[in-house]
Amino acid sequence: MTSDPESAIIFSGDVMEFLLVFALIAVIMLCIGFGLGDILMMALLIVAALTALIGVFFVFCLALLIFSKKKRGVFVEFNDEGRFPCAVYDIDGRSVKNLFPCEMIMRDKLYIPGKEIKLLYLICYQNMHI
Repeated sequence: MTSDPESAIIFSGDVMEFLLVFALIAVIMLCIGFGLGDILMMALLIVAALTALIGVFFVFCLALLIFSKKKRGVFVEFNDEGRFPCAVYDIDGRSVKNLFPCEMIMRDKLYIPGKEIKLLYLICYQNMHI
């Protein structure tokens, strides 16, 4: 195991808690009288359900991208109100926050005030502005 913190993400507390809860449920199921095949089937059903949810999320995000409009906007400022700072752009005279957090590295090179850039503007996002 390396000392790199990113390579040790799988050993974080959340993953270990999940594995501990799954093992506890498996032991309880064995005590009740379920077989090992039943427990493996439950694990496969959980993985299949999570895979289906990821697929639905992907289709939802793809639909958002397909129905978004290309707009031109100008970077104005950073909004630090939420958990992570996000960029604010002036699009058609309105200040609109970016849905995603801004980059922390090379901020001065990526976000140049007054420079007009191409943006994808979500139609469902047009009523949610600062």
